[in-house]
Amino acid sequence: RRQPSFGGPFASCVPCDCHNHSLSCDVETSRCACQHHTTGDNCERCLPGYYGQAHQGTPDDCQKCPCPAGVSCTQLPQGNVVCLNCPAGYTGDRCEYCDDGYFGDPEGLVTGVRRPCEKCSCSGNIDTNTIGNCNTTTGHCLRCNRNTYGVYCEKCIPGHWGDALLDIKCHACNCHPKGTQRHSDNSLLQCNLQTGQCP
Repeated sequence: RRQPSFGGPFASCVPCDCHNHSLSCDVETSRCACQHHTTGDNCERCLPGYYGQAHQGTPDDCQKCPCPAGVSCTQLPQGNVVCLNCPAGYTGDRCEYCDDGYFGDPEGLVTGVRRPCEKCSCSGNIDTNTIGNCNTTTGHCLRCNRNTYGVYCEKCIPGHWGDALLDIKCHACNCHPKGTQRHSDNSLLQCNLQTGQCP
């Protein structure tokens, strides 16, 4: 490159400062044509999706982030690599777990089978602001509300009728204790699950 920049044909030529990550640089601007997953005017940084110390000058300075979908990462002073901005539904230092409200096993750490994180399906019968609505591995719903229960909050709890999957949801059976046949446990008044009719 020329020193000083834009000094014309009689300016001195000096070596490029590319941290050994380029074979050439622009003769006027001194910007390097970076290789080895580096970037910057002098190849002094790793590309997004890579981490390391590019200024050390070896071809392996920048390593691919161990994160899904090309997510960027950073290396902490202790040497640990932490992913930044995990995709929606993922969490953990390496986005290796499903976040609250999602389920799966992205790295196969729990089940031995890799499964992407998916949003939990609880039939609209959960409070989305509550933590721990579903099991983050199986997707089974844990905090059903609106008088529902079941793996996906798809059933009305005993003593209620309606359809847990519709907007009307589940209503308490309105059966009079003296005129209603009791259920086998002799305490709970049951009604027809579809109509609410008392026996």
